[in-house]
This record gives sequence, structure tokens and C-alpha cells, in this order.
Amino acid sequence: MNKTKAILVTALLLILACQVIPTPPALKTTPRSSPTTPALASPETTIAVTAAARAASLPTAETRPPSDLPPFPYQAGRPFAEIQSVEWQPGRPAQSAEVALPASVEQIANRQVLAGLTLRQQAQLAQNGFVILHSQEAQFSAVRERVALRFGQPYFLTTDAVYHALDLTLDELLAALEKEELHRRMTAVVRAMMNETLGYLPLAQGGELEQEIHLAAAYLGVGLRLLDPQAAINPILESAVNAQVAQISEAGGLQESVLIPGYRDDFRAYQPGGRYQDDPNLQAYYRGMTWFERAAFPIDARGAPGRVPLILTLALRRAPMDEAFPSGSSAAAQEWAIVRETLAFLRGAGPGYGPAEYAALMDQIYGRGVTVVGLADAGKWDQFLRFVREMPAAQLGGSSTSPLAAAQPLNDWRFMGQGFRLDHFILQSLQQEKAKSSAEGENPPPSSLDLMAALGSPAALDIRQKAFGASDPSYPERVAHLSGLLASQRAEDWFGSTGNSWLYSFRAQVAEKDERYPAMMRSSSWAVKDLNSALGGWVSLRRETVETLPAQETSAPEPQLVSGAPPAYVEPNPEVFYRLARLATAFAEGLDQRGLTGVFSTTPNPTGLKQLTLDLLDLGDRIQRLGDLAAKELSGAALDADDWALILAPLGPAEERLAASQRASTGNPLQMPPVATMITLKDANGKDLQVALGGVDRIYVLTPVGGELLVAQGGVFSFYEFVNTLNQPLGDNEWRKMLANNQATPPEWAAALYLAEGNAVDVLAFRIGDVYRLTPAAGQLNLRVEPGRSSKAARRLYPGDIFQILAGPTRQGGSTWWYVRLLTDGAETIEGWLLEDQQWYERVWRPSASIYQEIDPC
Repeated sequence: MNKTKAILVTALLLILACQVIPTPPALKTTPRSSPTTPALASPETTIAVTAAARAASLPTAETRPPSDLPPFPYQAGRPFAEIQSVEWQPGRPAQSAEVALPASVEQIANRQVLAGLTLRQQAQLAQNGFVILHSQEAQFSAVRERVALRFGQPYFLTTDAVYHALDLTLDELLAALEKEELHRRMTAVVRAMMNETLGYLPLAQGGELEQEIHLAAAYLGVGLRLLDPQAAINPILESAVNAQVAQISEAGGLQESVLIPGYRDDFRAYQPGGRYQDDPNLQAYYRGMTWFERAAFPIDARGAPGRVPLILTLALRRAPMDEAFPSGSSAAAQEWAIVRETLAFLRGAGPGYGPAEYAALMDQIYGRGVTVVGLADAGKWDQFLRFVREMPAAQLGGSSTSPLAAAQPLNDWRFMGQGFRLDHFILQSLQQEKAKSSAEGENPPPSSLDLMAALGSPAALDIRQKAFGASDPSYPERVAHLSGLLASQRAEDWFGSTGNSWLYSFRAQVAEKDERYPAMMRSSSWAVKDLNSALGGWVSLRRETVETLPAQETSAPEPQLVSGAPPAYVEPNPEVFYRLARLATAFAEGLDQRGLTGVFSTTPNPTGLKQLTLDLLDLGDRIQRLGDLAAKELSGAALDADDWALILAPLGPAEERLAASQRASTGNPLQMPPVATMITLKDANGKDLQVALGGVDRIYVLTPVGGELLVAQGGVFSFYEFVNTLNQPLGDNEWRKMLANNQATPPEWAAALYLAEGNAVDVLAFRIGDVYRLTPAAGQLNLRVEPGRSSKAARRLYPGDIFQILAGPTRQGGSTWWYVRLLTDGAETIEGWLLEDQQWYERVWRPSASIYQEIDPC
């Protein structure tokens, strides 16, 4: 009997040793369809786990010759897209670009716009060159339309407005990317891997790998069921998969996984929020990706089957894709690499082990011809463990996420790796060090100012020092150390993820300004304004909600002749614009290079991935051109009408859709923008830091235009930060109610940006070449032959009549008169003089959508 068993075991080992598995092709720089993709069964097919079924499904050795695995296609640290950066080449500004400070209010050509400001506010404007009014308006686009387009006053485009517009565009794009591409690709990869892993079971039946193969397949089954609740799961996995999915659905808090021994998680993290809440497909995507990013396998924890990650890595490299999969990729590893590179760019690539790192080490220890049978080699497994314990992940194909990341043991393996948020890391680092070094007594609460101080903001460092210097004497030293590490970070690291790219822009925003910048920007007051702008951009970056609005159609006919662009000025900080432009362009180009172009449709979809990618590429070009205009201003050159038109154009269709929604709103035209808790950071006392945005405040800036001193107006963020001692952090709705009821108090340093007084007064600008319409307030009005009320009437005008200013102004009888041409349908040309009055006329301006269409980005 024993002899018979020995013969059977020997025969089984011979069969296992001869196992042959197809080899996927290597990933090229830009994945494209393979002309030699083999025909496979539908991914929905359930594989029966029997030796006979497996043997019947495998080709013979003659048709599938053995070969080594190709190099793993994912390369950590590879740029998402190769983009040529544009950098500002500064020179000393020409004297003509300077506004001498302090200025005189009497010298301002359009000082009527200051009518709503108090004398103290006007004095601030004259002293500092700018003043901020806490006006709490609906959107940046609302300020632009009201100030410049409706009333014709000079406009000041801030970096705040660009941060907001880029965030809106990326939000829309990310939702479409997840829905149209990442969800289906990830589902297809997991299904292919699960089928491949199930095929290993009959080959390891009764062996030591059987339990680990079963766990690997169940792990994939959980992810597949979360990604696709209707997915068919093999009956031998059903019980284990259902138990883990039920634990995730119950969201019972911190618990040990019912599937993975030794793994604990807070299962409340699997509950979709923000943009994932209302879309079933995005809900499924969120839960599935959360599983693959959080669920970890310890490499040698007691009771944990440590070779599961090796089995999963091998299955990923061996699994073929269904030939019907739209992308044309023939190997699951190719698709996984596309998804992983995209997520690494979106969320950052954190330290740790995953398939890429294990594949590199498996090639060294087991060889590239390894099969699942070879993983049972105990000696090589021991050698593998020694290498993992001793060798940094960076040497296994990974890359350091930041010079700030301290060396730490990385014994856990995750299928999709962890994200890495440099901003969160900076805040945590300063908090941890503070807890170690702070003096007895008052313990400073966490603050977003810590982040900006580390990024190089003198204002943030000064504010924190004045508030808590005595209780935290080592703070400047800790910040200086952290700032030095950040300064040593390579440009490739800054541009390696969207989050780091934003922070790199903030560094340019808050950096101390030297003599190359206007006097206004070299003041301590402007440094606080820069701090506010960067923090507002940071809150936008961390915002988890998005309101995707449909494209708006305007059916009202437009006048054939409309007003041209009024004077406009862009915040003269070109490096911020260049860095944001690079982020937008790299994002769009990287998606295109990976074939992430969305679902094909014969009907153009303005909010589909393909169109949104083109929109982002266009926005990147526009932002770069705004940087060029900022550099032009700093050189002392005057902007022309074409430059003004570019500054006044909507910052992408996403912003225009939001603006159109605001214009069409009848219930609450001043609805607050989407605002939410961005980050919660617990300090040593268990307090939660919360940061948020309010409405848009109006900034008044002295600008030189055409030899005149003018006041230009724009929008800036209003930033809020507070320590929340409640058990439940505030959400959007609760926060908006606080804002509406004036219950929100900005931090003391932010409140110092403006005086709690004054109001915005809109003043209609009269300018040669602009077009106007009579309002009902004018009633019947005479067009006169000469300026003056006693002059002969040339024509009777009525509400709705349109005219263009040709010349003027002329003062007559204590009033101002303009020479105009009446725009009628007839061939007769009617010209004359009209009396200036703010209430009688409105400016005829091109709707924003038309502006966007007519400003050629090329």
C-alpha cells in the first residue's frame, strides 16, 4: 500500500514539474492592442476546480512552449508623462510696471468703485496697494462676470481663481476616469487573476500551498464582489467571500478580518462618501479599490499564510486577459500597471511592498521561469523572507516617496499599494515632534499653518511663533529642518503626483518676494494674502465632494455687436501658473499615453472622459499663457486687448458650467460653493482639526493700465480653521448652515486680512467702443444733436435700444455726455449725444460660453 502511494506521489510531482503556463508580453511605453492576442473564454465563465477540468482547459506542451516571465511592466517612479517644464526667467521689473506706494486715492481714475468702502479701507488700499472686502460672493466666475463683463470695470485674475477652476476640472475628470476606465479595467484584471488562481488549486491539492492558494482566490473574490456585486463567485469560495463582504458592509469599526489572519482594519473606511455616494457604479469602485489598497498580508506573521502575496503576484504575471477586453491588452499585468501608475499619480505612491517589488525579488530568488509549484520550495522561501526583511523597497523596484519619509520596516504587502500625501505627512511629522519636545503647559493645537510654514511661508511661521512661541520653543528649529528636506526634493518628486504638484505651486505662492516683484507683493500684508490663497487652494485640493453640472444651453439670441474686453490684470506670480499648467498637461497627456480615453460614443458627451481630457489639456495651455502674461507684467510691458480677453475667458468648461448654473439659479442665486471638511488631524489630546472654505471675498488692487492708475477687482478664498471637539466632524450641509447664519469665525490671522465693514458697489464703466442697452429705468430718452439738455433731439430712444459709444466724454451743464451710434436694423446711421447715468444703461456683453469659444487657445 505504501509503495502504491509512493508511486502516485511521484507521478503527481512529475505532472506538477511539467506545468506550463502562458507568458504575457512585456509592457511597452504606450500600451497598444496586441495583434497576437489568443482567444479565451468569457471572463464571466466560472472555472470548475477539478483536476480533469483544469487538464482539459490547458493547452498541450507542443502548443504552449515554456518560457520565462518578462520583466514586470510597472516601474515605480517613472514620470506619468514626459512634459517640458516652463520656468520663469525673471529680470528686474521696469519702473513703468510699479505702483508707487503709498498711493493717493485722488489719483485713481475709477475711484467711484470705492464708494462702498470705508475711509479706513480706502486708506489700506492706498497704503498697501490692495484691500480685501469680506463680501462672501457665490463664485469666482460671479465676481468676474459682475465686475468686468456686466459693469466693464478692470478685472484682477488671482491665483485663487485658477486653483479653484483647476480643481473643478480635475474633479469632473476623476469621476469620469473612475467610471469609464479604472473600474472596468480593475474588474477585468481581478476576474482574470481569480480564474488563474483557481487553476492552481488542483495542482496543489493536498500540498502545503493549497490553503494559501484558496485564500488568495478568496481575497480576489472579495474584491471582485465589491467591484461588481453581481459577479459570479466559484462555489468553493462563496462562504469565505460572503463573510468578508458582510463584515465590510456592516462597517463595525476596528476589527480583525474574518478572511485574512492577523489583519485588522477600521471597516467604516469602506463607506463611500463625497462624489461616490450617489452613483452605484462609483460606490462599487470605491469599496473594491479600498479593499485592494487597505487589506494587507503580513509576510511571516504567526498564523498568516505568508506566501499568498507570491501567489497573487505570480497569478498577475501569468493571467491572460480576455481577448474581448476593449483595451486589447493580452496580459493582466499590463492592465494592472496602467491602473497602478494612474493611481500613483493621483494619490501618490507610498512606501511598501506590492506586486512590483515582489516580482523583482521573485525573479532573483525563484527565477523567471517560476510556476506555482516552485513556490513550495522551503529553502527559497526562507531566502525570500531574509531579503524582504533586510532590503529596502526602493531596491526592489520601488522609489522613495520623499526625502522626508523615515526608514521603517515594511513587512505588509498590498495589491494596489498605499497612497502617500506629503501634506498629511508634514502635519503628522510636526505634530509628533511637537509632542516629544513641547514644554509643560499649553500644548499648541494642530494647524494648517504648520504645513505652510514648512513650505516656506514667513507669514505662517511668524503667526505660529507669536501665538505659541513660549509653549513650543523648538518649533522654528523643527520647521527649518523640515523645510530644508523639502528644498532638497527633486523636481521629479514634486511632479510625481497631483498632490505634490499642488504643494509645489503653493511653495511658489508663499515664498518671500524680492525686488523682482512689485512693491505691493513685497509687503507683510501681501504675504498673509499669499498664505490665505495657498490654504484656500489646499482646501480645494483636499475637498472630497464634487457637483457635476450638465452643460448649459443658451437659446436667447445675442446682439451682433457686443462690448470688448475691459482692462484686465493677472496676479503677477508666473511660477504658480507654470507649475499648475504642468500638472494639468501631464495629467491629460499621461491618460492619453495609457489609452485611458473613455468609452466610445457616437454622440459627443461634454462630461465624458474623452472630452474632459481635451478640456484639461486646453486649460493647461491657458494657465501657461496666464503665466506668460504674469511674466509680461513683471517685465514692465503693457497688456493689450487680446491679453485682456484671455484673462476674462472662463477657466475651462467645468467653471463655465458652474457659472451657467449660478446664472440660471432662481431659488438661491448666491448659493455657496461646495465646501467640506478636508482633513481631520487628531492631536495628542484627541482634538480634530477641520479646515474649510466659505464664499469668495472681493479684492481691490491698484493696477497701472494705459498710463492711468486704476482699481481692478477680483476674488480670493475665505479660509476657515477650527478645532472640533464634537464626536462627528462637520459635513457640507452643516457647514453651509453655519455660514448662512454667520456662525463661522475665521482664524484670527485670516480675519486680519480685512476689516469687518464696507460693502461692494458696482459702478458701470463707460468706455469708447463698448455697447450698451437702455434699461426700463431710462423710460423714453432723447438722443441729442449736441451735448446738453437744451440741444435738439435727434431721435427718441426706448428701453431695449442698443448703442455703441464712439467718442467722449464731454462735460456740459454739470453732466457727462457721450457721442454714440444707435444700432438699428435699418440702413440709416443715427448718431448723437447721450447723457451718462448709472441707472439708465446696462453693458451688452458676450455670455461666458461664447467667450470661451472665441478665445483661441493656440
